[in-house]
Amino acid sequence: ANKEEESRGAKPVELVVRESGRYVTRMFKTFGLIPSGAEIGFPVDAEGGGANKEEVLSPVLDAILKFRADVRDAAKSQGGPDVKALLSLCDALRDDVMPNLGITLEDKGEGAGVWKLENPEDIQRAKERKQAEAERKRLEKEARDKEAAEKEKANSVPPVEFMKALTLDDGSKKYAKFGGDGMPTHDGKGEELNKSQLKKAKKEFEGQKKKYEKVMAKK
Repeated sequence: ANKEEESRGAKPVELVVRESGRYVTRMFKTFGLIPSGAEIGFPVDAEGGGANKEEVLSPVLDAILKFRADVRDAAKSQGGPDVKALLSLCDALRDDVMPNLGITLEDKGEGAGVWKLENPEDIQRAKERKQAEAERKRLEKEARDKEAAEKEKANSVPPVEFMKALTLDDGSKKYAKFGGDGMPTHDGKGEELNKSQLKKAKKEFEGQKKKYEKVMAKK
């Protein structure tokens, strides 16, 4: 702000410059780049130099990323230690440990990765949204699998047994008597089926027969 004012030949306004600095500092504090003790700007060390959080932590975070990549490579090598356990530790570092410190790790292929400094609360909210989405998809898949299993079970019933098990909306049997081929001849009240009813019954029988044969062909 001072340089901008000076470039125009104007005298800097101290209050405006100070408040601008405080505003920027508050924003940096929000993202965890400046400790809460600093009033304006980055903290200054004992020798008069200053460094922001990203500059201080870069070597450490790069070392952690390299360590994580090396561990993953070692775990994937043939004859190595417990692969599953090592990979789980690496994932825990990425998904649980570092996010609580305001750090996100992203894999970018074999042996590569990047890190970012973020507000821990934002990371937690993003994690919760991701978990909620994963749970939604899991429940949807569970429902689809259940529906598919029930459908498979229904299609596995032989057509003769299927026709005998059919019921009306009130729970009563749809058909009471059957011929030698398994086709119904009388409705649930014991009355002989007419031509139209026989046609519908045959359609039901043939439809279940196709489903049954398709299931049996898979076994």
